[in-house]
Amino acid sequence: MMMAVLLTITLSGCGSSEKAAPKEKEFIDESQIIDLYTTPKKFKHKYVTLTGEIFSTPEADDDIIAFQMWQDPVKIQNNTVVAVRKTGNEDLASGDYVRITGYVNGKYRGENMLGGVVIAPSIVAEEIEKIDYITAVSPTLKEVAVNQTYSSNVDGVTISIEKVQFAKAETRLYMTVSNQSDESYNFYSFNQKIVQNGTQYEESSNYNADYPEINSEILPSVTSSGIITFKAIDQSSFKLVGEGSSNNYSIDRDHFTFEVTVD
Repeated sequence: MMMAVLLTITLSGCGSSEKAAPKEKEFIDESQIIDLYTTPKKFKHKYVTLTGEIFSTPEADDDIIAFQMWQDPVKIQNNTVVAVRKTGNEDLASGDYVRITGYVNGKYRGENMLGGVVIAPSIVAEEIEKIDYITAVSPTLKEVAVNQTYSSNVDGVTISIEKVQFAKAETRLYMTVSNQSDESYNFYSFNQKIVQNGTQYEESSNYNADYPEINSEILPSVTSSGIITFKAIDQSSFKLVGEGSSNNYSIDRDHFTFEVTVD
């Protein structure tokens, strides 16, 4: 399937006027993206900017790289066939998130390895950029700098919140635990809870995002940072109620509360 796409784009660079890049860049409106996947021929030679997740191993010939991506990685839908000319800067792999800008080359119809029919828009990308999960899947709607630190009962241990990000499907807390004591320190993300408007929110892990995690056991002289995720909450003030403990059991367990103000 990919080799057929490569051949098509390669031929377009050899003088085929029908497949040459449009002279004018007329962009598809965002409201028309759904229609692009039902009637791609309708938008032939129009430009579009899409983000998505590559799910096929990119294939290449001398000049072209081609791959398939999900324009909606959350629902695993809107298969998109993409071809881009090599510039020498591409380092693309299955699982990468990308933003592409290019023109619609029409509808691609082919078969997958299981013999199923694949119908997808074919995009000739003129620009391609690798992006992160948050940008592609869960954009930040509002970010608040918190920059609060709790000093533990254990000398040399601090727990900090740097910021919070509100997104449509989740809330992200950026936290750091620094252990400069002589004992290991235990910090479990599932022990941290948000309280807002009389409702308690438990950690809600996002395994697809592969966010950095705070180590559950933090050795002496180690600082560990990560993102703790919760369900989407209101973009308003809340409390983070949490706990942690030293491996020196003669020291009381830490119980702390952060008051996060959201204007």
